[in-house]
This record gives sequence, C-alpha cells and structure tokens, in this order.
Amino acid sequence: CLKFRVGDMRKTHIIGAKVRAVFISSKVTQEGELLPHYRTEMKVGIDGGNQNLFFIWPTTVVHHITPDSPLFDISAHDLVDRTTEFEIVVVLEGTIESTGQITQARSSYLPNEILWGHRFEPVVEYDKERSGYEVDYSGFHRTFIVDTPLCSGRDLAEIFRSHDRRESDVGNPYQSSPVSTPVITITLCDEVNNSRNVKDHNDKTIESYG
Repeated sequence: CLKFRVGDMRKTHIIGAKVRAVFISSKVTQEGELLPHYRTEMKVGIDGGNQNLFFIWPTTVVHHITPDSPLFDISAHDLVDRTTEFEIVVVLEGTIESTGQITQARSSYLPNEILWGHRFEPVVEYDKERSGYEVDYSGFHRTFIVDTPLCSGRDLAEIFRSHDRRESDVGNPYQSSPVSTPVITITLCDEVNNSRNVKDHNDKTIESYG
C-alpha cells in the first residue's frame, strides 16, 4: 500500500476534511494516441476506505495497491529509474473552524520522492500525567525501514499464484496470501499549515488533546 501522512498545525482546526489523490502519467490509447497528462483517480482513505478525516492530530491516509491501482506495475527499481515519469498529486480540502472558510492544500510527489519499504514513526502518545494525548510534530516526517518485496504488485501477485499452484499440486489445503493485496509499503508525507505545505524538519511542535 501507499501511505502518506497529513497534519494540521493550526490552533483552530480544519473540520469536514477530505483527501483525494490523483496519479498523472502518459498513456497510449488502443488507437495509438499519446495522452501526455492522463489522470487516474486513486482510491484513498482511512479506516477501510473512508475519505473523511478525523483531523485533530496527524493522520495516515492509505491507498491499497490492488490490480486496478496505477501503482500495480511499479517496482522499487522503477522509483529510482530516471525514465519513470509520473506524479502523484494529493489534495486536502476542509472548512476552517474559526471562520467557516473553505481551505485547500495541495502537494505533489515524483517517483524519487517516494520511500519504498518505509513506515511512519508514531507521533501521538498518551501522557498519563497530563491525562491527554500529545503530538510531536518534530517526528512528522520520520520513517523506519520494514522488510518489503522489491518487485511490483503484479509480479508479487504472480508469485503468490505460482505458490498456490505448487501447493495445490501436492494437495496442501493451505493457501498463501490473497493475490489482490500485495504486501508492499510505500511512504510519502505532507503536512498542512495555513493552506500551504510546511516541511521544516527542525521545528518541534507539541500539542495536547485531553
């Protein structure tokens, strides 16, 4: 899956926040026509696909790499290959709680800005002494490496199918992982502050929620 983290550092929070992601790349039609900026809407969400964000602290949004995902044929090598050309545009929209105005924040990511086989470090902790949750924004962009296949989702699905066929030939009743959910973790991150992107790794912001 592809994961990206969004956060709101305002004192007055964004309500009714929704997020969407668009995959932009070139595409050749069946008639041979080249579409240089073909857009594909990516299915993103939290809690099983919900696009609405409970936006009181940083939230990780997920795109599952299934056969209908534009990332299904992308491998780790493709992300560092200079001939790979695509862009992922993430858009977050919501209403400013204090003014009622609609705000929008956007960010885009190129292949070399995506971390393959990384997960975000937790930034929300419960403080027993203060009886509330604390958010450490200094760790907003921090990730750690996890064991992840380097092949594409399509290749991994084929590996699962081949394994299932071999197990079936010997009469093994157990099946391997589902082919529709390749185990690939890709990470990118972004944060929202006053309708613009903030990527200052030196600032440390702690907010408490009781």
